[in-house]
Amino acid sequence: MAANPEQTNERYQVADLTIDAGTWQVVRGDDTLSVPRLSFDVLLALIRAAPNTLSVDELMDEVWGNVVVNPETVTKRVELMREALGDDSRDPRYIGLVRGRGYRIIPPVGKPNQRRRSRLTVLVAAVAVAAVAAVALWMSIPPPSPAPPQNSVAVLPFVSMTNDPDDELFADGLTEEISHALASRPGLKVTGRTSSFYYKGRNEDLRDIGETLGVANLLEGSVRRSGDRLRVTAQLVEADDGFHLWSQVYDSSMDDVLDIQRDISLRVDAALRQEIIGDSPPPPVIEVSADPHAYALYLRALGNSYSMVRAADSQAILEQVVEIDPSFAPAWTRLAAVQVRRIMRLDTTYPYTREEGWRRIAEANDRALALDPQNAEAHANLARISWLHEGDAAKAAPLIEKAMQLDPGNLDIIRFAAWFAKLIGRTDEAITLEEHLVDREPVCADCRYMLGKSYLYAGRLEEAEASFRFSRTMGTGGGEWDIGVTLLLQGKPELALEQFENFNSYESLSVQGRAMAMYDLGRHEEYDLAMQELIARWGAEYPSFGAEALAYTGQSDAAFEWLEKSVAQREVDLQTYYREPVYDKLRDDPRWDRIMRKIGRTQEQLEVIDFAVAHYLTT
Repeated sequence: MAANPEQTNERYQVADLTIDAGTWQVVRGDDTLSVPRLSFDVLLALIRAAPNTLSVDELMDEVWGNVVVNPETVTKRVELMREALGDDSRDPRYIGLVRGRGYRIIPPVGKPNQRRRSRLTVLVAAVAVAAVAAVALWMSIPPPSPAPPQNSVAVLPFVSMTNDPDDELFADGLTEEISHALASRPGLKVTGRTSSFYYKGRNEDLRDIGETLGVANLLEGSVRRSGDRLRVTAQLVEADDGFHLWSQVYDSSMDDVLDIQRDISLRVDAALRQEIIGDSPPPPVIEVSADPHAYALYLRALGNSYSMVRAADSQAILEQVVEIDPSFAPAWTRLAAVQVRRIMRLDTTYPYTREEGWRRIAEANDRALALDPQNAEAHANLARISWLHEGDAAKAAPLIEKAMQLDPGNLDIIRFAAWFAKLIGRTDEAITLEEHLVDREPVCADCRYMLGKSYLYAGRLEEAEASFRFSRTMGTGGGEWDIGVTLLLQGKPELALEQFENFNSYESLSVQGRAMAMYDLGRHEEYDLAMQELIARWGAEYPSFGAEALAYTGQSDAAFEWLEKSVAQREVDLQTYYREPVYDKLRDDPRWDRIMRKIGRTQEQLEVIDFAVAHYLTT
């Protein structure tokens, strides 16, 4: 293992870089470069060996000692070091690759020029430091964020070591299954999938990742498939310094992938608790297909299922899985969930009518429950069917609660529970659930968006706008409609119009938003044209879109006419977005209660629903 830099006064000069082994600093001119700790150790090992070349094996021995790592780890650390130094691997200035041998420092290594500092210089510097500290205190600079708990971990996307897209999806699915297994273990804080996968393909500093995600530890790894052979590497490191807590290389056949998942989960859990394996609680039971080929396909489908762009591919793969192994309950559950997502996201490529789609969803979910009555996600799916298709919120509530009881760490279920709470008027409950989501999913645009909706429904407009805008900063697109609505409600139609005109995700909502903004601006001819376009193009399929704009502009009779059409065709949008403030001008009209009664959303109907699930949340 490399010497602890804190125990040495070594300082080196490499071209324009000054390397201080005692403080782990690399300085160029007046700038201190941010070099990850392990990358710094690799750099220091190469400097000490200069002008000689160190092989990959020698670097592993020098930097990692007895900790088992693989050559890919060394390569990644060198890449991170080059990135931090601003070095180009195609035209390197500092770090050279010697093909077939290893790495070396290119420039001569020397000692930096050091000028002796007088006691007066030191005294002046000390006074300056004290003055800066006093000013900082006077300005009440907020203290640094508290250190994350030691039992916290993020599972970063495992890297596929081949160029096959199917292998990449397999690696994504394996990552998700390991993450879910860890999240099922009591007492661990595990970052959600969305935030972890934000770092896929990014060479970020581990300290920055840990700080952003609020975790003390990171699990990373790689997957290589070759025919029926599988090689999985995994390593658990501390985020603040890259120290290895555990690592392992698994060489096996594809038939052993479940054993690998279980072993990684068990050993990571034991390392975080600082326990020996024999004392660690047993790993959770992971249901797996009896057919290894079906399970490999299932992992590929998991890698696809969260992307609307690839949802159709995920559905097609899952249909193959259940055909190969009809007894594999998780595949039926995921098949139902993917189709729910496609219907709710208005996927125009979904090949079935809504009625036929919901029938297929129910059929797939019934198969899952028959195979596994304790399947939490299947209970959540059943709640979605009860609420979104049948319009029965009272029936859905205990099903969501059952899902939360069975799997309180499942963030997808928590997200659904928060959405449900919000739309049955339990805004405080929704906010509690969503704050938990944001804690587990700090880099999740949808989670921030959901919290913004809760603020909007609570009338906290400035907080709602801030949440929507924060979501937008994550670069995921969308949200313009909601920002536009909050601006309209704050009396800022000009700014709202800018948002609606830039809303490219759904043209229908852009036209609807423009109509509402034009009305507030007194541009009535343009309002009329926008309303005509909205009704002509989308009125037949989505009558609630027209109803919302008409309601906002006070056209009550016309709004109720379109609401009746929405009820007649059991439109999902009315059932889920009836709390939007654009409907506020209708709520005191007796016709509103009649409409709400038809879809089970009157205040009287909702108040009798017993729904409180936040107490199931785990740390």
